[in-house]
Amino acid sequence: MVPLSTEDMKYRSLMNKMIQTGGKCDKIYICDYKGKTNAFLMQNMFPITDNYIYGTHKD
Repeated sequence: MVPLSTEDMKYRSLMNKMIQTGGKCDKIYICDYKGKTNAFLMQNMFPITDNYIYGTHKD
């Protein structure tokens, strides 16, 4: 499971800091989802088992 945040400006500044210090950022991805800009927080991923998945999310 990958957490999602609508605070894209907060995570965009964190991304820029990581890029300036380390040269790359593979922990946060800023993308459009359902018409809004969101931050996908790869750094906070966690595993789940099949019994917690009820179905797929559709528009």
